[in-house]
Amino acid sequence: NALSLITERVKRHRKLIIPLLLLLAWSWWYPGYRQEMTRRPLDVQITIAPPGEIRTQIHIPLEENYELLLGFDRTGRDFRQWKALLGHGPPIYKRGIPIMVRWELYEKSKLVPIKSREVQTFGVVSANKDYIFRMIDMVRVPRGDYEIVVKLLQEVPEITNPQGKVLMRLPAGKDGQLTA
Repeated sequence: NALSLITERVKRHRKLIIPLLLLLAWSWWYPGYRQEMTRRPLDVQITIAPPGEIRTQIHIPLEENYELLLGFDRTGRDFRQWKALLGHGPPIYKRGIPIMVRWELYEKSKLVPIKSREVQTFGVVSANKDYIFRMIDMVRVPRGDYEIVVKLLQEVPEITNPQGKVLMRLPAGKDGQLTA
């Protein structure tokens, strides 16, 4: 009796079952997909004093513009002091201590860089409770696996905190993140 009641209801609502199953599958699959597509390809420590270098493998899930950022550990200074030291605003205003950075991007199995630049960085573009971030460059490559090298090219005696961070992320609005 119960089985015939279920069969009758399935027949009556057959057109709704497939959309319902598709909706259930989407709600199970989409959060993991979104997390993978918006995950930061790069988030590693680098030494500021002495000038450091990182070399690591990254995975680019989407062909998009990514921000390549240099972060400074905020310990010991408040935001106003960091802003005065590093300059506030976009790099085009050339405010704050200039810091030269070289970055190179290699296809995973190649020895020759597919993209590279030396950039004189300026300004503060974002911050969180632990770091102040300065834009190094915008990077766009097809999805895939790469090796990235980021090297600080000069001493910065005004920055006494030895630890920093190199971050690659989608710009705010692309992944819903407002700060680094």
